[in-house]
Amino acid sequence: MILNIKIINRIDDKEPIKIKLILGELAQVIMNIINNSKDALHINKIQNPTIIIDVIKKENKAILTIEDNAGGIKEDVLPHVFEPYFTTKHQSQGTGLGLYMSFNIVKDSLKGNIYIKNTQSGAKTFIELPIENND
Repeated sequence: MILNIKIINRIDDKEPIKIKLILGELAQVIMNIINNSKDALHINKIQNPTIIIDVIKKENKAILTIEDNAGGIKEDVLPHVFEPYFTTKHQSQGTGLGLYMSFNIVKDSLKGNIYIKNTQSGAKTFIELPIENND
């Protein structure tokens, strides 16, 4: 499956944001979200598939967003996406554990918050993490 997904990186690396994390955990969360976006872009046969990654600093939080243009998540499904074993994919393609594990990593280990909203073009995942104040 070749999709040629355009990744738009809006992360400003000129002003680093310090967060406390365990190596690999945030990367696992980001990969789970990007893989779900990739699957949605493929399933919905999106022309010019795009994923936008952005990080902003707001008060005492770093807010990482990942947005795709795959059309969004059905409103009746949206409240359940972080539940264990919940999947909209065929049994051979998904276990329903990726977003559940991501939720637990963000909430328990990273002491942050994660949620998803639909936008005009697709689904946008928000990961809010506390900023380290050790300047």
